[in-house]
Amino acid sequence: MIGLKTTALLTLSFLALAAPAIAQDKIAIGEPGWTSAVVVGHVLGHVIQDRLGGDVSYVTGNPAGLFAAISKGDGTVDIEPEIWLPNASGLWAKYIGENSNKTAQVNKAPYKGEQALYIPGYIQDEHNVHTVEDLTRPEVAKLFEPAGGGKPQLFVGAPGWGSTPIEQVKAKSYGYDKLFEEIFTDTPITYAAVKSAFAEHRGIVFSAGKPEAIHVLYDLRRLQEPAFNGYAMVSRKEDPAYNPKGCWNMITPVEDPDWLNKSSITCAWPTATIYTAYSTALVQRAPRIAKLIEQFTIDPDTVTKWMQRVDIDKADPDTVAAEWLATKPAIVDQWLAGIQ
Repeated sequence: MIGLKTTALLTLSFLALAAPAIAQDKIAIGEPGWTSAVVVGHVLGHVIQDRLGGDVSYVTGNPAGLFAAISKGDGTVDIEPEIWLPNASGLWAKYIGENSNKTAQVNKAPYKGEQALYIPGYIQDEHNVHTVEDLTRPEVAKLFEPAGGGKPQLFVGAPGWGSTPIEQVKAKSYGYDKLFEEIFTDTPITYAAVKSAFAEHRGIVFSAGKPEAIHVLYDLRRLQEPAFNGYAMVSRKEDPAYNPKGCWNMITPVEDPDWLNKSSITCAWPTATIYTAYSTALVQRAPRIAKLIEQFTIDPDTVTKWMQRVDIDKADPDTVAAEWLATKPAIVDQWLAGIQ
């Protein structure tokens, strides 16, 4: 009997050594180019690696390209750290919403933000510029000429951002597009332009959101607009904010190549809702990670602090993520609740 037990134990030990290791979940996280999304992505990346044993990589791209990859469900891209609404309503309608192909899903508890056009406080105080309608006055537009002269500039955002075509539609709808050259830049270049304008006491008008670190650095004033009173486009008919006579009729480039001519927006942005999205394929391929994203939630103040560390202190986003996580184990435990 002793010999049989010994043999059995040896056999089991051999089988345990010979058994293949459990494969790691390979997860690709998108990096769409703005700071908050990059840090959110690295926060999730650390949790996936350190707490769930995943193998994480990062893929740079614009939101449209990242969502196209997510929709394939093949692991090319699995997670989009931030999708802003209404900015990305076209992507939502195509991949996430009720009548979409449902190849992507989002977390249950998004955070809130705001968006607008901003100018330096000294421009407002010295020249009485308070509203977007003021930008249609030639003498006001002239305040936003670049150093050395030239056509006034309006920084509308980066190509591929959901907010960029919306700002273009606003410029057309209010009429200041006739006086301004639209400048397409991502966050670091826009920040550099703002820094230069303040150093030289010049005018600059640019699209920005909150949370965003730029508001900590400079006295920025939001240009006022009529209040948002509803989405007028048929694609938002099921939305509680739908109003056929509403001020927001945005046809996205995804929906129609003639989007600029067919769209009209004559009011302020509604409050932004910022989700984290993930491939529906993860529910089957990596259910623990899908559950993590579903339960992920963060507050705007925390995101602002992350952005200050990266954009002002020039800290590495991955370092910022790791340092924050080391001090917040209880929050991470909440994200992982019920996950084995």
